[in-house]
Amino acid sequence: MGDVPGFYGIHRSNMRDLDLWSREMFPNAFSVALMNYMDDKSLPLNYVIVDSSLRCSVTTVMTSELYGSNVSEETEFWFGSVYDPYVEMADGIPESDLVLRNGRGMPSGRMEILSSVVPDASTRLQADCLMGPEVCIRTPLLEHIALSIALSLQSENDAIEELEKGVPIDQDWSDWGSVGSLIPTLVDNLDRVESKFAEFQKPVMVQVVWKSEDDGPFMSDDAMDAFVWSDFALTRLFLEGARRSVGHTASRSQRATVRLYLMLVSMLRGEHPCLDDVVMETGYGLPESKEFLANGRMTNRLMACDRLTTPAISALDVTFLGSHGFESMIMPERRLDMSVYYAVRALKG
Repeated sequence: MGDVPGFYGIHRSNMRDLDLWSREMFPNAFSVALMNYMDDKSLPLNYVIVDSSLRCSVTTVMTSELYGSNVSEETEFWFGSVYDPYVEMADGIPESDLVLRNGRGMPSGRMEILSSVVPDASTRLQADCLMGPEVCIRTPLLEHIALSIALSLQSENDAIEELEKGVPIDQDWSDWGSVGSLIPTLVDNLDRVESKFAEFQKPVMVQVVWKSEDDGPFMSDDAMDAFVWSDFALTRLFLEGARRSVGHTASRSQRATVRLYLMLVSMLRGEHPCLDDVVMETGYGLPESKEFLANGRMTNRLMACDRLTTPAISALDVTFLGSHGFESMIMPERRLDMSVYYAVRALKG
């Protein structure tokens, strides 16, 4: 096959170049290439954070701050790797989408990666200023949120005291009949911690958004951008919903709240929990894997800004994110639905 095209700025990796082009790895590798390119252009990433009043806003952060070091040819990009500092806190640590290592192999940063189209299905008929991307919080991402917060707050004794207020010591967390009534208390406690320790929030996920036409797959000229979410900001997507949920059965947002609370409290107590055990204990009859889904209407309220409406990276810029001939590595599948779409579109003019 000859030389395999590379991704912008990825010179050292724990994966073969060819493997980075696989269907599973391409979205993450391409997202990293985008961030590396933006770093070279001194273009900051958007950063979604909360303030002490728990209001979300969008500020900026440089790629080098996210990586924990300046990007260089010595930077190592480890995909699907465990972040070493987390191992001391719990068992059952999920792999991170990306761990950054310096020239000596020491971890300098980590992140989860999500790529999403804007507008999503819920906002495709809205004005551009109201569009948003979908965010799916799966169990590994929820665990990463808990790990990130616990790592930041592990020396803050006030945090565990706030979290334990009004929660019975002998609570049976597998029994939704008694857990359900505790949801308002759990949300209040988590809110107080995030309000009191807002300056401790850290980046945990990068969401690369690509803008398309409303009813098709073609990229707009203002094509792509990158949004970083703090660990505290991501919790806003389900904590508010958990408080509002009513009924005799658990909702996804309520279960996510319970799981976040239990993981966080156990790690801050120094109990070194097994995260898998927490998940198994708190199923509440709901399907596993997907913790919560936030559509574009919900995310727009948290991440609306000029660069969500008009992404900073143009379609021309996208052509520089891989080396010469990289488009040949991502030939799309020939699928019936896609073929019918293009045929009907072309014939109808």
